[in-house]
Amino acid sequence: MITKLQEWLKSRFQDDDNSQQPEPLHIAAAMLLLEVGRADFETSQQEKDTMTAVLKSQFKLNDEQVMSLMEHSLSEHDEYTSAHPFIKLLNEGLERDEKQILMEGLWHVALSDAVLDKYEEYSIRKIADWLYISHSEFIRSKLTVAKQLGLG
Repeated sequence: MITKLQEWLKSRFQDDDNSQQPEPLHIAAAMLLLEVGRADFETSQQEKDTMTAVLKSQFKLNDEQVMSLMEHSLSEHDEYTSAHPFIKLLNEGLERDEKQILMEGLWHVALSDAVLDKYEEYSIRKIADWLYISHSEFIRSKLTVAKQLGLG
């Protein structure tokens, strides 16, 4: 199944310049960030900027790579019907601490507008469960990010 997903990602995101082709793991993370950003039925520029910053930081990408990744992910987000293949890819490709960093990135997106929508929190809760992140780690990452952003 992962091989099929990787083949699909390569075919969907094929570019004439293969150096700019996003990695499947990066795409999977971007799709989850978009899922949280769209959970409240609108994605602000502030949320998109936060997604970009999270991807740059977590995967050490340059501006061009992140721009390409975000463009591809935004255009393809509505095409997929389930997050589970992306979750599987992330579970196989990320270590526990990397998942925790991604979790904090999800909270950064949700809290970037200083308002936590119930649908954003619900989306992050589902993702945390799928990534095998405990409830205490889920809460700890929420509080850490809220404190970093001066929200409490």
